[in-house]
Amino acid sequence: MDFYEILGIDHAADTPTVHAAFRTRAQAQRRRLNPDPRTMALLSRAYMVLSNERTRKAYDAKLAPNPREQLRRAAQRSLFDPQ
Repeated sequence: MDFYEILGIDHAADTPTVHAAFRTRAQAQRRRLNPDPRTMALLSRAYMVLSNERTRKAYDAKLAPNPREQLRRAAQRSLFDPQ
């Protein structure tokens, strides 16, 4: 699961949207009867990475698959997923 999915935002979301999504998810987590500390740590990590422009660019570059991987996945889809 990537940080965008953890916060429930789109990859094109701006910094205020990242902040709002973090606050919403964190408040919901804190309201739970037995909040999971691992979930809060994951939310905090996602927010720290995506709210900073420099770390977000590095994270996005790491997420982007290389062209060779894209071709391999496309070949697998065409073999196993008839459409």
